[in-house]
Amino acid sequence: YQDTLISSATMNQLRAVNSAVHNRKVDDASTDLVYSGGWGTVAGANYANGTGHYSQGAASQVQYNFSGTGIKWYGVVGGDHGRADVFIDDKLDSTVDLYATNWAANTVVYAKRGLTNGPHTLKVVARADKNAASSNYYVQVDALEALGTGTSGETKLDDRASQISYS
Repeated sequence: YQDTLISSATMNQLRAVNSAVHNRKVDDASTDLVYSGGWGTVAGANYANGTGHYSQGAASQVQYNFSGTGIKWYGVVGGDHGRADVFIDDKLDSTVDLYATNWAANTVVYAKRGLTNGPHTLKVVARADKNAASSNYYVQVDALEALGTGTSGETKLDDRASQISYS
């Protein structure tokens, strides 16, 4: 409108476009995640979309193919959680210790940025070890989120950047 206000219908459409472009969070129950080994499902209000997958078995793994410049793993931390290896494109990237004194679901337990924009594979593999303070070996997947899926990846330029020309 001329008075610089945006109609509620237009604002709702802009929110929907924003969500479609930026919300790349994939729930643990999605068929895009491929589980192998011993995984179970748990339900609860604290989990993303009400569910999570868990394993106590060494070598249990979940694999997810995504496109973008990064990835986030939303998991669970707690006093009975173990460790997991995280692979990006079949290369070990990190070992994540999921032990914490306070239990929390839907928590970013791993994040990787700076990948080349394109297709990648994330693999999370439960290990047979844990923090000495932990009482068990649980590894949980609550959701995964691809980052920087647009053509420009996660690049942000200042208006004075040399890559921008004005005419």
